[in-house]
Amino acid sequence: MLIPLLLLLQDAAPPAPAIHTARHYEITLVPADTGTHLLGEVQTSWTLRSAEPVAALLDSSMRVVRVLVDGKPNTRISRTMYGRSGRDVVVPHQKPAGDSISTRIRYHGFASGDAYLGEGLTGRTFVVGGWLGESHWLPIPPGPAQRVTAVFHVQAPLDGRAIANGELTKVDTLPYGHATWTYQLDSAAPLPALAAATGHWSVSALSPRVEVWAPPGADPKAGPFRRAAEMVEYLAGILGPLPYPRVVHVAVPGVPAPVAGGGVALYPEKAFGAGGGLDESAVMRATARQWLDGAETTLADEIAGWLAAEWAAGAPPRQPGRLTELRRRLGETRFREGLRAFVRAQREGRGAEADFTAAMPQR
Repeated sequence: MLIPLLLLLQDAAPPAPAIHTARHYEITLVPADTGTHLLGEVQTSWTLRSAEPVAALLDSSMRVVRVLVDGKPNTRISRTMYGRSGRDVVVPHQKPAGDSISTRIRYHGFASGDAYLGEGLTGRTFVVGGWLGESHWLPIPPGPAQRVTAVFHVQAPLDGRAIANGELTKVDTLPYGHATWTYQLDSAAPLPALAAATGHWSVSALSPRVEVWAPPGADPKAGPFRRAAEMVEYLAGILGPLPYPRVVHVAVPGVPAPVAGGGVALYPEKAFGAGGGLDESAVMRATARQWLDGAETTLADEIAGWLAAEWAAGAPPRQPGRLTELRRRLGETRFREGLRAFVRAQREGRGAEADFTAAMPQR
């Protein structure tokens, strides 16, 4: 009887690690001066949902060097135990559900997927962003995307710049020709929207809440970003206050199409040149996505595209489609109430089609 029982235990699949709640990330990124090597150290604050180990997904090309729990030293006498299998980094603990815990994962590897190196008008540009691929340059919990606050420390050469989600709080000069740029994001953003880049840009502040980071020599005030500050005010009147401190429009080489969220919008660098195909509609869609970065992609694209068409048409807008029909049926006031309710819902993790339907007032 004992042997069949042992065989049964060997064949049983191990239980999946529990999905705990990530609350805050502190991210240190050191891109290499040459090549695509990236050194990262990420501290995550968690609320435990059970006594099961904490699990994070990290691309298998990234080698984990060290893991610390709750800041405890990692010595030969007191060493943090963790497991690594494929993309999983699994950290056991002895705490019950409801407790807080922090993990600090130090890793390095050659960037791929959603972390890459580009060469262009902005010089050597290193970009990491959750929108850009299936691999993970950032250790993230499995399951649906969670929203977190964050602090970034991004290293860049002294003659360059670094950009990340949040507001720039300081730039520390280092003794070897580099500087660390620190950004603080106090408004929770979806983990896939976290992004950072280093390069050489010409920065234009169009308003206290709108910046354009363009290739050197480009004049964003004369192009499709000419009314970017007005777009934010227009959308705030429809969707409610801007959920992030600012919107930063950034030119980067290698991005095939505009991607946006978490207060940052990335555009193909070539789009900034004459005949590059970037127009006000694309800028408006990227701006609208700042309010909708927790919604399902198809639904967010639909709403952002509708808002861009409304902006282009002027008032009163008359474009066809289900959103126009909803507004006709509900009236302007109730329709806007529904849109704002959905914006709030998707920031709380309810951004599916059913949640959009539920947010709209019913007759």
